[in-house]
Amino acid sequence: MAGVARFLTGGGEMGARVQAHDWAKSPLGPTETWPQSLRPP
Repeated sequence: MAGVARFLTGGGEMGARVQAHDWAKSPLGPTETWPQSLRPP
């Protein structure tokens, strides 16, 4: 999936919803700028 952070791939229906969300328009901002604490280990 182009444009989706690798750590957001997979996860069934909820994963698809998370991937489809426009994070750049949210207070968290684009996934590329998320701190490590929001990313899985």
